[in-house]
Amino acid sequence: MYPSEIMTILILFHLSHYRDFKNFYLEHIWKYHHNDFPTLLSYPRLVIMLTVLGGLITYCLKWKKPSLKVFYSEDDFSVTA
Repeated sequence: MYPSEIMTILILFHLSHYRDFKNFYLEHIWKYHHNDFPTLLSYPRLVIMLTVLGGLITYCLKWKKPSLKVFYSEDDFSVTA
C-alpha cells in the first residue's frame, strides 16, 4: 500500500462513526472498499505500517510546517509553438 492510501484510510476513519480503528478497518474497509484499495494489508501489517508512517502523520498534523523553498527558472515556463 502507498502511504497516501493509508492516510486516506485514516481520514475516512476520523470521518466515520466508528470508535476504534480495528473495527473500522475490518468491518468497513475490508467489506466495502476492498476494490478501492487493491493492495490492502492485513490489520497487523497495517499497524506496523502506521508506526513507520508516524513521522508523516505527525508532519501533516503540525500547525506550523517549515516552508519548502522551491525555485523555478524562467525557462521552465516558456511556451513553444
